[in-house]
Amino acid sequence: MKVGEVVHVFMSGTSSHVNGAAIALALEKKVLEVAAILNYKRAVTTCTHSVTSDIAQELEYQRRYAVQYESF
Repeated sequence: MKVGEVVHVFMSGTSSHVNGAAIALALEKKVLEVAAILNYKRAVTTCTHSVTSDIAQELEYQRRYAVQYESF
């Protein structure tokens, strides 16, 4: 890997007073859109909640590694 080839979406979080899933999905889509414009080759995300895991699945990320939430 070279610098500028991979964009990493580390974490998303929102207030409990808003539709966090919709905001996180929109944010993730925008990051991927901008990354494509900037010619990034890959995207990596860290799912720290079932909602972000669902978003990653919806956006067709390929799961390479997984740690069960309960193990923490």
